[in-house]
Amino acid sequence: MKSSPTSCRTAGFSFAATLAVASLVAAQQQPEPTHEPWHVPIHTAADDLGVPYGIWAAGTSYKVSFHDGATFVPVLGKDYPHNQTWSWRTESARIGALELVQQEPRLSHGKYRAEYDLGGIVEAYDVRADGIEQTFVLASPPQQTGDLVIRGVVQSMLTSAATTAGHRSLSFLDAAGREIVTYGAATAIDARGQKLAMTTAFENDRVTLRLDGAWLAAASYPVVVDPVVMGNATLVGDPIHATDVVRDSESFTHGTWTSSVRYNSATDYDLAMHRWLDDGNVSGTMFIDITMNWDTRGGRLAYNAGSNYVICVFDREFAGGTRALRYHRHHRNDSTQSTAYTAISTSGNAWRADVGGTDMGFSGMNALVVWQEEANAGAFVNTNSSDVYGCTVNLLGNTVGTPFLIAGSVFTDVERPSINQVSSGAINNSWRVAYQSRSSLVVGDDWDIAVTEVTDTPTVSPAVWIDNASPDHKTTPYIEGTDGRYLVAFVTTPTAQGAPSDDTGMEVRSARIDWPMGGLGTLPWPTATVKPAASHPFRIGSVGYDRHNECRWIVVSHSVGGSVHGTRANHLGYRGAKIKDNAFPNPTVGYSVDATHVSFDEFTDEFVCVQTRNSTTVGRLDTARISYPAVAPPSVSGISCSQATIAWSGLQFIGSEYGSISITGAAPDSLHVMALSMASAAVPLIGVAPFSNGCFLNISSVAPDFVGLFYLQVGDSVTYPLPLPEILGTDIYYFQDFHTIGNGNLDMVSTQLLELPLVR
Repeated sequence: MKSSPTSCRTAGFSFAATLAVASLVAAQQQPEPTHEPWHVPIHTAADDLGVPYGIWAAGTSYKVSFHDGATFVPVLGKDYPHNQTWSWRTESARIGALELVQQEPRLSHGKYRAEYDLGGIVEAYDVRADGIEQTFVLASPPQQTGDLVIRGVVQSMLTSAATTAGHRSLSFLDAAGREIVTYGAATAIDARGQKLAMTTAFENDRVTLRLDGAWLAAASYPVVVDPVVMGNATLVGDPIHATDVVRDSESFTHGTWTSSVRYNSATDYDLAMHRWLDDGNVSGTMFIDITMNWDTRGGRLAYNAGSNYVICVFDREFAGGTRALRYHRHHRNDSTQSTAYTAISTSGNAWRADVGGTDMGFSGMNALVVWQEEANAGAFVNTNSSDVYGCTVNLLGNTVGTPFLIAGSVFTDVERPSINQVSSGAINNSWRVAYQSRSSLVVGDDWDIAVTEVTDTPTVSPAVWIDNASPDHKTTPYIEGTDGRYLVAFVTTPTAQGAPSDDTGMEVRSARIDWPMGGLGTLPWPTATVKPAASHPFRIGSVGYDRHNECRWIVVSHSVGGSVHGTRANHLGYRGAKIKDNAFPNPTVGYSVDATHVSFDEFTDEFVCVQTRNSTTVGRLDTARISYPAVAPPSVSGISCSQATIAWSGLQFIGSEYGSISITGAAPDSLHVMALSMASAAVPLIGVAPFSNGCFLNISSVAPDFVGLFYLQVGDSVTYPLPLPEILGTDIYYFQDFHTIGNGNLDMVSTQLLELPLVR
């Protein structure tokens, strides 16, 4: 199609009427966002299963199609029962006896402007973030005098009261009397800035616009109409859901990728993948899928460092009810919007997909896609014998491996697979896949959580079961980690309450798993409670893992119901127990939140998050970062009578596993014992055997400050490994080493004091 001509404000005579759909951002009620991730240019896409995509664009609160005239689809939220489309067809445009509609509409479009050439007049639409601006363009002065009268036919289930001609806007209401679409008043403006209000009338589904002929005859061309864009609908249910986020680990300032699903109504879902700058603004829309000819949902992300591609896997539901698995790959250096997709062939209805990638330095080109599959033909049904399948995707060659069974049989129901984002292994990669399972033969059997190792060769290891002896339903697992260290978070529900039908539970738990590549999985620590049972259920958004420091997981959860609706970032340490939780970020009054998702940024040692924030008038997609708290560095002080030095190595964050205190510079056969206290001191050890004169006790040795002694070690350099379990409190910890002089002499000397501040 040809590009759009110059703006209507310089293209000759024009007059305009404005169509505004139900705006999610009402300036008088909510502040305008600094970015518009759903402002999507006009585009088309390939057919799928013989179903055409169409020509579409979108704004913050609507989408619009142009393939069969202009059809506006307001975003009304997930609980609105169906779409409320509003279509316009120009029936006639006359000046006196001269008919300007002389041919079938011929569509051309640019990035944000669509034009229909009607022969003697051009009908145009500018796709704005906050609504659609409709204009009619006359290229040259008319050869006929008289009023310019345009009649348009509106096709919609929405209704508007019949009105006589006047300078007014039209309100189109649903059956409940809610204003969904407004068609705004129009004002003509000529090249000298002279204005004239146009009249609008409505009757029998027809809009009549009239411009005074005398004013038109005296006007200086071009003539433009200044539109009024309005939107006053109230959302019915949250519009934006099902987000995911991945940091591509190789882009410094714009490596955050998100996916999100927008609910136009309960029967129409769209998917978008965005790339974000580190300042929290959108860099661009990388993938878009917004047709009304199928529904798109899911949207799970991973990055493959070997190929430099981000993959987004999702499923589409077609008119017959079948659900099919698709993915989009996007090179990290490609900044263009795309609609390209590749199909993953499955034997049944596929959904609830997830995907794992690789990290920097990994040369493998594969991602691993996992999904829940229903062995039924025709319309989708979640059966009681679901299976979990997987397949590899070579992202460099864009080829799909043969699907293989991960878990399931005719006797089990296996659902909700989750895979860690970054594999272990540089060439032959392995991921950990968690899922929920129960017997389909035992009435009332409880759901349990299992984890297995899956490689891209492919192989599937025997499963490790988590807390399966506890008499409750354990559902909706999320797994994260790499290189042998993993954590699974899940929700639980008492069996007395029945099996949950959604992704919520009454308690959030976590379990640490040690699982070296090719080895066996073990659970080194007991299952921990992240969020204890309350009067309302919880939902997990995702789990993030600090792959750089290997010291912390973040489980993002939020309450569903109850008096508090905020999202919490639950920080977990190396044993999988909670260190702390804090709001992320607390939504302002009037907002609700959907599940927040989190990934790790290895460049900044921060967790990058994406969150939806919905109210009755606005749906927002925001990113934010969770950083480690600031902490003063370790320091040494006090008097030493030893030539040895004492130092700390490692992180100062409670929950870290790999810290240690080292003593260097002593005699080769020195005997060492190190002491820990919660307070310092400065007590000379004069005449105190077996200490040499000039030594000082630099720590408090009395209760309750004194904690105890570490085990005896021997050597000129010794190291005391010091993991920092989650139960520790934020404080300053004081250490001092005492050791013999060596060379067979058992006299003792003491080092300086080591001050170690620890934070959560």
